[in-house]
Amino acid sequence: MDTHPALAARYATFETHLIVERGMARTTARLRANIIRKLLGEWGTLNPTKEQVQRAKETHILDGYHRDYVSNICRAFMDYGRFIGQDLVVKPPTREPTRIPRFVTEQEVQSVLFKVDSIRDRALFYVLAYTGLRVAELCSLRRDDVSFETKTVKRPMDYVGLSL
Repeated sequence: MDTHPALAARYATFETHLIVERGMARTTARLRANIIRKLLGEWGTLNPTKEQVQRAKETHILDGYHRDYVSNICRAFMDYGRFIGQDLVVKPPTREPTRIPRFVTEQEVQSVLFKVDSIRDRALFYVLAYTGLRVAELCSLRRDDVSFETKTVKRPMDYVGLSL
């Protein structure tokens, strides 16, 4: 049905609707309209069911498509459902939370220090681990930035205490 004139007309009016009525960027509107055109052409209908959309979502996930692309499919059919007056809203795949460790545990610090042979490298890692300095800040340190009396390391505009 991809070459069917009704599908081509629906594709054009849907893309125009997204740009003009919904105020969507042209590239986003074209992406969503192309998704609709492709899947409606495969299904041979201009009026899909919510079950067809759900199956398309599940199939694309199982086929290994990226989560963002599958989310675009869900959003395209949500917009298309509004356009034709049907409820085609399917929940997009959830984003897996990625936790970035905020700190290194004492045990991890000790295990790294145990494996470092060089005294210089051990001192550098020790300063990084216990002061919170960034690598660039450590590399730009000068001898007069370190106070052994007060056990502090001077950073631009502030001081960080060392717990030696």
